[in-house]
Amino acid sequence: MAERLSTAAEQALLQMVAEHGAAAARLGRRLRGLLADRSLGAPERDLEILFWVAEHGVADELARLEAGTAPTSAQIHYWVERLHARRALDRTLARAGVLAWAQALGLQLPIESSVLPALPLASSAITAKHLASVRHDGPIWSVALSADGHRLLTGSGDKTAVLWSDRGERLSVMQHEGAVWSVALSPDGQHLLTGSGDRTAVLWSDQGDRLLTLRHEGSVGSVAFSPKGRRLLTGSSDRTAVLWSDSGERLVTFIHEGPVASATFTPDGRQVMTLTNDRTALLWSVLGERLACFRQEDAIWAIACAPDGRQILLSSGRTAVLWSDRRERLASFRHEDSIRVVAFSPDGQRIFTGSGDKTGVLWSKRGERLLTLLHEGPLWVAAFSLDGQRLLIGGDKSATLWGLG
Repeated sequence: MAERLSTAAEQALLQMVAEHGAAAARLGRRLRGLLADRSLGAPERDLEILFWVAEHGVADELARLEAGTAPTSAQIHYWVERLHARRALDRTLARAGVLAWAQALGLQLPIESSVLPALPLASSAITAKHLASVRHDGPIWSVALSADGHRLLTGSGDKTAVLWSDRGERLSVMQHEGAVWSVALSPDGQHLLTGSGDRTAVLWSDQGDRLLTLRHEGSVGSVAFSPKGRRLLTGSSDRTAVLWSDSGERLVTFIHEGPVASATFTPDGRQVMTLTNDRTALLWSVLGERLACFRQEDAIWAIACAPDGRQILLSSGRTAVLWSDRRERLASFRHEDSIRVVAFSPDGQRIFTGSGDKTGVLWSKRGERLLTLLHEGPLWVAAFSLDGQRLLIGGDKSATLWGLG
């Protein structure tokens, strides 16, 4: 049975907020004195939890919500994880403290106030360890991770792509004349591919030497290596995706009705998936034959193919949907803001979604939430290591490498 705050502590908080109103969330030292008043009769541990809720800004953020409304599940998850990370506070008790504040402020509770269950992370054996964080001077629009997870590649609006060690050390810097929208690492880790707003895609050595320049008539927003690294794929705002040889020969051009936002290979390298800004995802043979088309009412933000090629993950608005290759809807995954990145773990058994709500979530394929990662800003990009033991996520001006256990 989940722990909860004592009735005495809840009543003390209700009385305090009734006396001081929403300003109780900003009383600072006076708040500590009120909560530490032993005459209130609440256990010291519960009073300390309530103080931490206020000390770390959660109570202040709750106070900004309109009376009678309810905090979103993403907000609650974020606040609970904040308390857990900064105070090593048990998530169940952190949730109890957050909901006690919400109740005291007259907000609706997402669950009955008498039942305070643990976050749906408790049943999962998955843990996350922070390994490194890196920063750019502009937004990070793309990330890639070497097969062994020891080298990180980031592309940014500051017109650079940077190769990093897993300790956050800069190894090489690649310069473009426009924002770097997309980056990729070859399977053997010896070559880098970048796509830019300067209408070029560039093949580099891992030392930062420019080897080959591929040109489009529009911004290059997507780049990829084939699974064997012998072919290159680019997607552009000029409404084309192009398959190239590693010597720069144009092999196949895939014509679209709108700008190409994403172009990737299926895991076996035999097909190409593209995503356009006109709410359409397309599946092609590498010879240029259109095989399938997925359309949605809302804009499609991200697409990923399962390692076995039998399932496709699409995000649209706040929801990502897992589809079978027969177009059967298998599961859905929801955030409180637009889902900008989706990915399968290398074994195909887990799904990652990253959102503008500043959270990244690892799910089972049945839609069970296994792990929530917090980010300092919206999450736009993510990449797994080949063994699935490392995950690189990015957005805003930072990227973070996590170890998964």
